[in-house]
Amino acid sequence: MPNHLHRESSPYLLQHASNPVAWYPWSEAAFSKAVAEDKPIFLSIGYSTCHWCHVMANESFEDAEVAELLNQHFVCIKVDREERPDVDEQYMLATQVFTGQGGWPNSIWLNHTRKPWFAGTYFPKDDTQGRLGFLNLLHALSRTWKERRTEVEQQAERLADALRNLSVQQTNAPRREVSFEDLHHAAETFIEEFDPQFGGFGTSPKFPPHGILGILLAVDQKTEDETPWLVAERTLDAMAEGGLYDHVGGGFHRYATDPEWFRPHFEKMLYDNAQLLGVYARAFKKSEKPRYCEVIEETIAWLLREMRHPGGGFFSALDADSDGEEGKFYVWRHREVRNLLTPEHLQHFCRAFGVTEGGNYFEEASQTSSGANILFQALSPENAAKLAGIPADQWRALVREWKGRLLGERNRRNRPHLDDKIVCSWNALLISGLAEAARACNQEVYLQIALQAAEFLQANLVDDQGELLHTWRNGKGNIPGYLEDYAYLGRAYLDLFVATADSAWLGRAEELAKQMMRLFHDPARGGFFVSSNRHDAILWRSKGIGAGGSIPDPNGIAAEMLVRLGHALEKADWMTIGIRTILAFSDTMRRQPRASESILQALAVLEEIDPDHRWPRVPAQASAPDVVHAVAQVQVLRKTELSVHIEAHVAPGFHIYGPGLPPDLHVPTSLELKGCEGFSLSEIAFSDTVPFHDQVFGTELPVYQDRLRIEATVHCHQALEPGDYTLEFRLKFQACNQSACMYPSEIPLALKISLPADHSHDPMQQ
Repeated sequence: MPNHLHRESSPYLLQHASNPVAWYPWSEAAFSKAVAEDKPIFLSIGYSTCHWCHVMANESFEDAEVAELLNQHFVCIKVDREERPDVDEQYMLATQVFTGQGGWPNSIWLNHTRKPWFAGTYFPKDDTQGRLGFLNLLHALSRTWKERRTEVEQQAERLADALRNLSVQQTNAPRREVSFEDLHHAAETFIEEFDPQFGGFGTSPKFPPHGILGILLAVDQKTEDETPWLVAERTLDAMAEGGLYDHVGGGFHRYATDPEWFRPHFEKMLYDNAQLLGVYARAFKKSEKPRYCEVIEETIAWLLREMRHPGGGFFSALDADSDGEEGKFYVWRHREVRNLLTPEHLQHFCRAFGVTEGGNYFEEASQTSSGANILFQALSPENAAKLAGIPADQWRALVREWKGRLLGERNRRNRPHLDDKIVCSWNALLISGLAEAARACNQEVYLQIALQAAEFLQANLVDDQGELLHTWRNGKGNIPGYLEDYAYLGRAYLDLFVATADSAWLGRAEELAKQMMRLFHDPARGGFFVSSNRHDAILWRSKGIGAGGSIPDPNGIAAEMLVRLGHALEKADWMTIGIRTILAFSDTMRRQPRASESILQALAVLEEIDPDHRWPRVPAQASAPDVVHAVAQVQVLRKTELSVHIEAHVAPGFHIYGPGLPPDLHVPTSLELKGCEGFSLSEIAFSDTVPFHDQVFGTELPVYQDRLRIEATVHCHQALEPGDYTLEFRLKFQACNQSACMYPSEIPLALKISLPADHSHDPMQQ
C-alpha cells in the first residue's frame, strides 16, 4: 500500500513511496496529524544518491517490524535535502549541536512546534558493537515522550534556544573594515592545515576543497610568495591523479575516504564537478599545464554523456551503488582489463593505472580485498611513456584508446541510479564553470553548452510571476527559489556577459538582483536570508553562513554578484549592498575562515575589481548623531494624556526612509516608547515625505530630506500624580546618501516631566 509520498516528484521521496512506513512529505497535514494524535514527529532527511540512506532504508524503513513501531508511535516525515536546503540546514545544525557530528541520513525527533529534542544520523536496525539499534531507540523515545513529556519539552526549548543563539551570534557580530589582509590571514590558516604528503587539507575523509583552492589562487595573484600556488597545485594534481577522479569516464567522485585521495565514495555530484571546472580553469591560466584542460575536457564529456537533459539542463547526481554494491560500476578486475587489451598493452596499462591481479580495492569496514581495482595514476605520463619505450604523444594516444575501450565495456554494466531532478542553483554553478573553462582553454563549445543550459533554466525554472523555481523534474517545478538560486544564477549571467559581451545577460543579472533584494535582503543587519516568505517558517530565518557543505554560502555569491554588477553597470548602489553583505560577516570571516569561504572569495573579487580601494565607503558601524539630530517636546494635556512633538534634522546629502516603506527594502523610520510602565504610545503622525528614485529597486521611495516632524499622543494608564517622570523614546531610522547606506540606527530621547501639585501645561524640552 503506498504511503503519502507517491505523488511527490523528488526521486528520493519516490524511493520511499513503497515503504511500509506511513511517510508524509514536509507538510501541514503531517504536523496537524501529530497534534491531533499527540505523537512526536520523526523527521528523516536524505537524498537519493546517499549510500548510508540506502543502507538505513534497506535495514529499517523496508522492515515490517520497524514500520509498525514507527507508524504506531510517531508521525513520520521524509525530506529531500536537495529540494529543501532550508529544512536540511537547520536540522543538520541541530544534529551537530546535539551529537557533535552530522551526516545523512539525518534522523531528528521533533515536538509539535517543530523543535528538535533528539537527533542522530544512521542507526542500524539492531544493537551492534555497543551501539543502540533503531528498534530499541524507538521504544525508548516513545516511552520518553509519554512518560517524561515535561523533560522532552524542556530539552526541545533548550536546543532551539541554542540554535537561535548561534544564528544571533552570526548575524549580530560586530562589523569591521576589511582588506586584503583578511584574505592573507585566511590563506595562512588554510596552509597550516595543508597535507604536504598527499595534498588537500586535514585528514580523511577529504572532500574537494573548491572554496579554499579559489582563495589560494586569488591570494597568489597578489603576492610574491609562491606558497599559496604550490599548495593549490599539489592538491589539484593529487585529486586528478587519485581514485577520486574517474580515469575512464571523467569527472570527480564525492570525496575520498583516505588521506591519499585513492579510495573514493563513488557518487558523483553536479555541484562538485561544476565548481572544479572553474578551479582547474583558473589553475590552467596560472600554470598552462595541459593536464588541467584535459581534466576539464574529460569532465565535460562525462557531463554531456551521462548528466544532460535533452533540453540542455543538467541532472543532479549519480549514485555510488549499483547491483547493491558501492563502486561496482567503476572498479575493475584484472581479467576484465585483460580481455580488452593486448598482452603488451595490458602490462603498460596496469603499471600506469595501478591494476593488480589481486586487486587494490579493500572493503572500508573489514579491510578485506574485494579483488577489484580502483584506477589511479600510479605513474606520471612522462615516466609511463619512458618505461613503455615510446614517445609521450604516442603514449597519450594509447591512453585515449584504452580508456575508450574500458568505457565501452563499462557502459554495458548496470548503471548507478541517476537523480534526474534539475536544481537551478547547481546548474548555475555549472554555467559559471563552463564559461570560465571556455575562456581558459579557448573552447567555444563549452560556452555554447553554458548558453543552452541558461536558456533551459529560463524556459523551465521561472514561474508565472517571473520568479525562480528551485527544482524541476518531468516538466514540473513547484518549490520557490532560494537565495542560492538567485545569487548563483545572477553570477552565472555575469559570467556569460564576460564571455559573450552580450549586454542582455547583464540585464538579466540586474533583474535577478532586484528580485533577490525584494525576497531575501535584510535591511536591518545587511546580508540576505536563505529563504523568503514564500517558504514556510521553520525554527528561525537563517542566513546560512557557516552552515557547511559543499556548495558555496549564498551570501558570499550574492555579495560577489552585486559587487560585479555594480562595477559593470557603474552603479554604486549595487556595489554598496555587496560591500555591506561582506561587512555583515566580517567578524566571522576573521574568526572562522573555513566557515566564510564564499564571503572571502567575494572580498577577493572586490580587491581585483578595485585594488586601490576606491569602492564606495560603507561605514562598519553607523554614526547616527552625525547624520540625524532630533529635538523633542512633551506637553501635559490632561492627567491621562500627553502630547509629544519631535523635530529631526537630516544632514545635507542624506535621506531617511518614510514610515510607509515596505520593511524588506530599507528600514522605515519609526518611533517607540521603551521601558515606560504605565504609558503607551498611540496616534503617531509623521510629516509628509518626498519621493526619491532608488536606483537599486528602480522605483520611487518615500524619504525625508532636511527635516522630519512627528506628532504623537502618550496615554497614561492611571491619572498622573504630582512628581517627576521620565519618558524614554527611540527614534529608529536608516540613513543613506547617493552611494552608501548606513546600518539602521536609533537615537534615544529621554523626556523629563516635573508635575507640581498645581501643574501647568507648559512643554518640557530636550
